[in-house]
Amino acid sequence: MADTGYRFATSSVVSTGTWTTTQSMFATDGVEATCTISTKNTSSVARLLNFGFTTSVLPTNATISQVFMRSVWRVTTNASVIANLGAAVLVTSVGLLSSHINVAEVTTLTTDTYDITADRAWVQSDFRNGTLEVRVTPFNGNDASDPFYRFDSVSLDVIYTVPAAQARQFFRATQNLDGLGSDAFVPGNQLE
Repeated sequence: MADTGYRFATSSVVSTGTWTTTQSMFATDGVEATCTISTKNTSSVARLLNFGFTTSVLPTNATISQVFMRSVWRVTTNASVIANLGAAVLVTSVGLLSSHINVAEVTTLTTDTYDITADRAWVQSDFRNGTLEVRVTPFNGNDASDPFYRFDSVSLDVIYTVPAAQARQFFRATQNLDGLGSDAFVPGNQLE
């Protein structure tokens, strides 16, 4: 098995809501992106793009074994708030996959790792730039208080296998190659 290691987005787009420094989610470094929501039953969306799963990182002949999404996030207050921290993967050819949500209203940076392998039958082409994105979605429940959503990073890790190299069998002639009788061959190597 091979492992891509956790990969971070290199670009982002705000779809809805009020966000600052969404590029802060491109590394786990304690520098946080922020989202402000002060309306009840409302969500915001930031789209994380271009995770760098090139063919040198994830080969075209890879068979996907497992996929993990890791989110490092928090809210700054949990007083009278119904705050949800959420993230979901979107694959262009399929659509939005399952949402993965922390409803605990954590006020210290918390790392949540989600096994998203069962979200779809993954293939390596799902991970190419322009095909895959992560949608980060904070959500206020039935409360208008702003819990000050904070996101340090969201990253993806792919565990995969590649087919074993096809061994080429070579033979060397041991007798009678004049075309007049039977020839005999035995396994050998290419350099003999």
